[in-house]
Amino acid sequence: MAEPACSTFAVHLGVDIVPEINPAVHVSRDPFIGFAILSLVDPSAAPQGHSTMTILTLLPHAEAQRWFPAEGGDDVEGMASLAGL
Repeated sequence: MAEPACSTFAVHLGVDIVPEINPAVHVSRDPFIGFAILSLVDPSAAPQGHSTMTILTLLPHAEAQRWFPAEGGDDVEGMASLAGL
C-alpha cells in the first residue's frame, strides 16, 4: 500500500480582529505556509469583530510519522485522564 505524499500541520485559532486580506493567502511556497480566514467567507463562523483563522503547512509523511510512536500514538489513556474519566 502506498503512503500519503504529505501531511498537513494546522493550527486553528479564534482571534479578536478581522484582517483585511483575502480569505486564503499563501505566505511562502518553500516551505508552504498558508492562512485561511474562513469567517471572511462565512461570517456566521465567528462573532462580529472576530475571525476564525487556520495557519497550515505541508510536511512529508515520513516527518509527520516521527511525531507519533509506532503503537499507542492516539494516547487514549492520557486524554481520558485529562478529562477526569
